[in-house]
Amino acid sequence: MPIYKSVDPDSLDLSRFVDADKPLPRGAAAATTPSAEAFISGRRELWAREPWVRAKDIQRNGTHWFRREAATFHVQSSNPQKILVLERLTWDRFVPSSPGNEPSRNMSADEIEYRLGYFIVSRTGKWWWGQFAAMIPAEDLEPLLDKAREEGTLLSTPHGEGPYRSGSRHSSRKKR
Repeated sequence: MPIYKSVDPDSLDLSRFVDADKPLPRGAAAATTPSAEAFISGRRELWAREPWVRAKDIQRNGTHWFRREAATFHVQSSNPQKILVLERLTWDRFVPSSPGNEPSRNMSADEIEYRLGYFIVSRTGKWWWGQFAAMIPAEDLEPLLDKAREEGTLLSTPHGEGPYRSGSRHSSRKKR
């Protein structure tokens, strides 16, 4: 027996998810929201000055610090108030939350990770980092990846066999 049953989306009552005190951006709030292009330009300038990204260790033993090497932005075709972003990050260091804590996995100093995320206009009319997994329309995935390759965000192996990950078994680069 399936856990989920098929439901007609139009029959769902979504009113409990809408806060009547905080309407969606309209009028003044929407008028003050920067355009996607202006936001992207500002974010590029900010990230050039502040390239550091921190991420909690999966076991909460401390914080991993990464340097943002490149980022590619793409305005979602079906929602102009959503900007997809693909970042190339290089691991820098681990800072334990308590003395003696070890990271859940060891990373090398030149290890590359990719982060896929998004910014979206909030109900207050501000651009916010999306806190959930990025959902991407099928027609936007290839253009985002193509753009990331053109801009140098998404690297390929020397033989063009796909994404390059330093230290992976597919890598031809030697570890330091």
